[in-house]
Amino acid sequence: MRLIRLMTCIFIFVSLLHAEVMDKEPSLVQNFVWGIGGSILVILSARYKPRLLIVSLPVTIFYFYLLFGEINDPYVGPAILKEAGTFYINSVYYLCALLFISPFIGIYWRVRTQKT
Repeated sequence: MRLIRLMTCIFIFVSLLHAEVMDKEPSLVQNFVWGIGGSILVILSARYKPRLLIVSLPVTIFYFYLLFGEINDPYVGPAILKEAGTFYINSVYYLCALLFISPFIGIYWRVRTQKT
């Protein structure tokens, strides 16, 4: 019985050691919600109410700016890469690229519909 308790305590301790960095970082799902949801919001803002870009674009960019600060940190970045993998890092970059392309898509959509 003591052996089982000891093994359980060791297992819990080791699992807590591995949850060092990513328990403080946003999850992959949260990044996708901010990236895709923010891009849709920016596209619709640029299409229907371009003045709303003053609010919608900085809010979503600020989220990724803070995340880039964590990823590019010399101490935290390699730990994120080790714990979450390259897919996490690459998805942040791709979602940010999508976010920067979104206003141009919305403006193009607006100009295209006004011509017809």
